[in-house]
Amino acid sequence: MPSSWRAALFPTTVIVMVAVALAGIGLLATRSDRPPGIEIFLPTPTATPELAAYITGAVVSPGVYTIDIESRIADLIRAAGGETTDADLNSINLS
Repeated sequence: MPSSWRAALFPTTVIVMVAVALAGIGLLATRSDRPPGIEIFLPTPTATPELAAYITGAVVSPGVYTIDIESRIADLIRAAGGETTDADLNSINLS
């Protein structure tokens, strides 16, 4: 190897090592200690579907009532003011 090439190798190696060290320090300085955030998507609340139901017979207030689609016959009877004294709730399916 020529001596001029060997003389240039040492300073070049030092410059490259200093540049790598500075780049590493820069990366460490900009690194965040916090983990990345978690994004949670909640379902959009929707209105419970309703339906109109007619009830008559041995209830306090027969008529048409709007009830949730998941309601039962017992809920419809309650909406109509409840059963009268002559009602026989054992003869019907309340669900």
